[in-house]
Amino acid sequence: MGRLCREAGLALHPDHIFGIPGDIREAQEEAVLLYNRMRPAQITCFSIQHFAGLPLAERAVEAGDLSRGEVERLAHGEGIHLMNGRLAMSAERRRFYRPFYALMVLLPWLSPAAVEWLVRTRAYRWLALPDVVILTLYGLRSAQVGNAQVGEHLGRALRQIGRHVLRGMVARPAST
Repeated sequence: MGRLCREAGLALHPDHIFGIPGDIREAQEEAVLLYNRMRPAQITCFSIQHFAGLPLAERAVEAGDLSRGEVERLAHGEGIHLMNGRLAMSAERRRFYRPFYALMVLLPWLSPAAVEWLVRTRAYRWLALPDVVILTLYGLRSAQVGNAQVGEHLGRALRQIGRHVLRGMVARPAST
């Protein structure tokens, strides 16, 4: 499909969803290799959106990806989704997905051989970049491919940088 789209002059912009209940490393590696064969212009990553009372949310609880408390929050209308460029899920799951998130953002800039090597050797683990860096790279790629949402992505990155700077400026209470 990727070759046919390129031949027709169409750029591929697939969406990738992180957080499918029971997801494993090998499934993410296979996805990266599939995108590497497709050679998309850009990959947009999202966290799965769960809804209380649906079988997918129950599967997420069984897999340990959601707690009963989170399902209760969902039942009361509190969403758990991608916000401000951060994968909205437990810190442990974010650590699991972060290298894949970075790799999918970087993939269009990397050679197919480099992507194959990163996956084969699992060197992608070293790509656990901070969310703000991943989002900035995504914004730069958006600008490069003419994505109309480039301002939104770069704006999110700048807001994250601003929050980080402001936190550093706030005096911390002296420990006693």
